[in-house]
Amino acid sequence: IDLANKEEKAAAIQALAKLVAAGKGASLIFYREEWEKGCDMTGSVFPGESFKVAHGKPGLLSMDRDEERDIQGSSFFITLKEFPEMDQRWSVFGEVVEGMDLVEKINDEFDGLPDRILIKDCGMLA
Repeated sequence: IDLANKEEKAAAIQALAKLVAAGKGASLIFYREEWEKGCDMTGSVFPGESFKVAHGKPGLLSMDRDEERDIQGSSFFITLKEFPEMDQRWSVFGEVVEGMDLVEKINDEFDGLPDRILIKDCGMLA
């Protein structure tokens, strides 16, 4: 099902609604190739942005980017050291202003992939 296609999306919603109404429950697992690197809060990806800020110290927030397709979304990381190899490839968009001790603790205690990541509060800055 291509949920970007309005007719297919409407048919999928109708089929799921029928299952719910019949008491059978329903779930939908979806995947969009362009979301492989994540998406923004609108469900979109976008071209690489400014490369003006260098990855010059710990605590910088940087956006991961698919360099072949020049798209980025919500896949990001926090630098733990100076990392000039990332300059002109990924976009620094912020900095940890409080809680760097927690970032360092997470790094020190890191062991494999996390079971769950929870973002409690996010939004769009004006």
